[in-house]
Amino acid sequence: MTGPETTFSWLAVVVPVLDEVGEVTICLRHLAGLLPGCTIVVADGGSRDGTVDAITSLMSRRYQRTLDAVLEHIRVVVVPAPRGRGPQLRSGAMRVLEEGEITTLLFLHVDTALTREAVAAIAAVQTDPGFGWGWFDLRLDGPSRWERWIERAISLKARLTGRPRGNQGLLVTRRRYLDSGGYAPLPLFEDLDLVARLRRGGWGRRLEGAVVSSGRRYRREGHLANVLRRLELGVRYRMGASDRELEDRYRRGGSDPADWR
Repeated sequence: MTGPETTFSWLAVVVPVLDEVGEVTICLRHLAGLLPGCTIVVADGGSRDGTVDAITSLMSRRYQRTLDAVLEHIRVVVVPAPRGRGPQLRSGAMRVLEEGEITTLLFLHVDTALTREAVAAIAAVQTDPGFGWGWFDLRLDGPSRWERWIERAISLKARLTGRPRGNQGLLVTRRRYLDSGGYAPLPLFEDLDLVARLRRGGWGRRLEGAVVSSGRRYRREGHLANVLRRLELGVRYRMGASDRELEDRYRRGGSDPADWR
């Protein structure tokens, strides 16, 4: 349970961004309202659309008597990083782990929101000495039947195999993250790579609650086309394709690997 007295000063949320001016301030306000006291590390991969300026502007208003007053209770750190989700997540985590008071990391996509039940589960791990790492069930924000099928399939696969995807939100203790070696600077499948190493120290935990992620990329690319392309790339990844081969194949599908889901 959480209440007005709950503080998350022990938690750092690492959010990778690239040209997300329309999403990043929504994300920051959302996290500030749910996780007071936390540190949010925005790992920017070289945005050119004013993403970093939007963060600076938002945080400069936090002491005004506006709806942004909730931002007084969080700390935001912007970390420039090499472009790519893997390099950005690694850079963000390395920056915040320099600070000894942070004991737990939450890796979250900028267009992914936490439910109240997820926040309660995050609060509970602070006093759980047996917790090492975990994830949440996934929900997508659109009304399509395709999205219901996709979210259920992803959540069920994670429960059965212990291999969640990055957009399910990964919650990891400082010690387990460091023991695993952390995120590798991979252009694709950085989430599966990290999870494989986390599992060597023991299976993770499916946490109560869910995260709600945007289905915008599914809707833009086509639900079936997106699923089939990810399945194809997953097969290639497991068969040992090189990072360059995977990146080139992804680009041929019309997408930038930095936008990998």
